[in-house]
Amino acid sequence: MEKYDADKDGQLNDEEKAKAKEGAKEKAKHTREENLAKYDANKDGKLDEAEHAAKKADEEAAKAAHKAEKDAAKAVHATDGK
Repeated sequence: MEKYDADKDGQLNDEEKAKAKEGAKEKAKHTREENLAKYDANKDGKLDEAEHAAKKADEEAAKAAHKAEKDAAKAVHATDGK
C-alpha cells in the first residue's frame, strides 16, 4: 500500500487505488508471461495439466528451500547465545 499512497496519509484515494489496480494488473500480466516462457513446453499459449504440474512442483520446491533456510537461520540464532 505504501508504494501507491502518494500523499502518505495512510489511505488510498481513488487515484491511488486506480494506480494500485493497474500495478496489480501489470504484475499479473508479467507473471503470466514469465510462466508461459518457462513452462509452456508445447508453445500453445496456455499451460496444460502437465505444464501446471511442473510449475507447481517448482513452486513447492522453492517454498521448501525457503523454509529450510529459515529453519537453519533460526537454529544458528538459537545457538548464538550458548
